[in-house]
Amino acid sequence: MYLTAHRAEASSGEDGINAFHYAHGTGIEPTAPKPGDLIENIDCGVCVNTVVSVKLGGNRVRSYMEVLALDEVPQHEISRAVTTVLVSLVRFPHEGRSGRCFVRVALDQGIIERYTWIGEVGNLYRAILSVRLPLNEAERLYQQCRSHQSSTKSVKTT
Repeated sequence: MYLTAHRAEASSGEDGINAFHYAHGTGIEPTAPKPGDLIENIDCGVCVNTVVSVKLGGNRVRSYMEVLALDEVPQHEISRAVTTVLVSLVRFPHEGRSGRCFVRVALDQGIIERYTWIGEVGNLYRAILSVRLPLNEAERLYQQCRSHQSSTKSVKTT
């Protein structure tokens, strides 16, 4: 699974957190990025849930948190990984692996000044918790999307 929350700022000044839950399928381990590599360069999976507070598109991302793990990793393991990775925090962006989880967090200076870094990390983490679906629901949506993708690929057009 790939869980991410972004503090987005629209050109109008509106600001809020958008969060996304992507599933890879039970038992399929996503490939963690190499240090400094962009998450966009890996297969994020299938988007199974979103919580959007600022309209998508053209926004400035002021902060973000990303968690990459097996779909079946329980919440307490994600919590422990986030805490463990943040304990070694020196500067942003910051990333690390703990157990079966890869965690990355970045905040710009203006966000740190407005919310404090620990406050903003808490905001992002709560957004990740709110977007994550239960495993059975995420797996159902993942399978549904994958079967739809296969059926549209097998349709021949002339």
